[in-house]
Amino acid sequence: MDSSIIFQAALALLVICVLTGKSPMGLLQSLFQGPPTKEDLDKAKDVLDAALSSSHVVVVSKASCPYCIRVKSLLTSVKVEFQVVELSSRSDGYAIQTYLTNLTGQRTVPYVYIGGKLIGGCDDTVSLHSQGKLLSLLNVKA
Repeated sequence: MDSSIIFQAALALLVICVLTGKSPMGLLQSLFQGPPTKEDLDKAKDVLDAALSSSHVVVVSKASCPYCIRVKSLLTSVKVEFQVVELSSRSDGYAIQTYLTNLTGQRTVPYVYIGGKLIGGCDDTVSLHSQGKLLSLLNVKA
């Protein structure tokens, strides 16, 4: 196979991943695996419920997502402990994101939960911090 064709295919895959916000693995899973089953979504709910019950702050993230990195960096900078559910490193990541999209209407990561309540994504979290409201939600003293 011609190396330029391989390069073009890889470039096309990269562009699609950027436009859809999916990792290459997530994209391939969604193309070939089909939608998650009800059982997959029930297990995804259990994963999320377990994370929310074990930590005051939960970030559902993808490792290479710049918005996820920004949120995790912000939370680290204010010295708050948080749990990360890293979708890109889980075999059930696609099912978890599908469950969250169905539950919240939000299609993109990160999903930031404080006290079991979704506060939104990166822009919402940064905005709360800019307005001086994030630290009180996190129960952190300035």
